[in-house]
Amino acid sequence: ANPLVLRPLSDLYTSDDAHLLVAELPGVSMDAVELTLDGRVLKLAAHSGSDDAPTLYQRDYPLPRDVELSDAQGISAQMKDGLLEVTLPKRESLKPKRIEVRGS
Repeated sequence: ANPLVLRPLSDLYTSDDAHLLVAELPGVSMDAVELTLDGRVLKLAAHSGSDDAPTLYQRDYPLPRDVELSDAQGISAQMKDGLLEVTLPKRESLKPKRIEVRGS
């Protein structure tokens, strides 16, 4: 059977230290998910279903400019209850810096 190809619903959340990408992958097991970093693009591919009715999830995510790519090991991912969470650390040089205000 031809697979049904879907683009997973996802959101990108931002904090001072990192971006958090959350993608909905219902019915997908952790070992059926493949994440690949290709330049500044995070590629997601996953599959679920049976041989009779396979489902493929595919989506490319252009990464924000402030994501640290020199050490891809800083990027982490976890899967829980059909949600894939990918943490993308920001480059130190681009993180907001607090400036102390002093009296004279």
